[in-house]
This record gives sequence, C-alpha cells and structure tokens, in this order.
Amino acid sequence: MLFSLLLGCSWFSEPPALPDGGERPDIVLVSLDTLRADHLGAYGYTERDTSPFLDSLAKDGVRAEHFRSPCPWTLPSHTTLFTGMLPQTHRVVDDDVKVDLSLPVLPEVLQSR
Repeated sequence: MLFSLLLGCSWFSEPPALPDGGERPDIVLVSLDTLRADHLGAYGYTERDTSPFLDSLAKDGVRAEHFRSPCPWTLPSHTTLFTGMLPQTHRVVDDDVKVDLSLPVLPEVLQSR
C-alpha cells in the first residue's frame, strides 16, 4: 500500500524534516503480485476473512485508496518502484535486461538518509 506513496517521492532532493522527536520511521513495503484489492478486508471485502494480517497493517499504517502501476508486468513495475523511474527511463522491460548498477535504488537511498 506504500507503493503509490513511494512512486510520488522525489528521492534525489533534500529529505523532508523528521517528525517531532526526530526518529526515523520504520517502513514496511508490501508488494503483492496479482492480488485484487476488492478481495481484501481493508478494502471492503467481507465474504471471508482473506487478509487479517494485511488488514491489520492497513488499519495501523498507511493505506492507499488509489494506486497505479506503470505497466501490467511485475518486473518493470518493481524496477519503477525501487528506482522511481518509469520503464522507458530505467529500460528494464525484458527478462534479459538488468537494472543499471549506477542507478540509485530505494534501499540505498533510505540507508543513506
């Protein structure tokens, strides 16, 4: 659910000021492939208890109402998630293409801050 928030971040500018107390927040990134939001309790599904752990995370954390993927395929979508770049920029659009190691990726950016 943090997916859409991360895509909107500008990682290359100055980091935002920390909340009162100065502690860095814990970040849990949940990424699920081929899961429909309308079958999760946090998004209103009530027929069965299909997602109690995810529902708990959504209740106590940040839950996005609207999110988009840059493409329907996992590999370039996750590359976008971790680089902040669209597929036409990072060029990871085929199984045999690897991410350019010079590109900053989310774990490295978070660690540096």
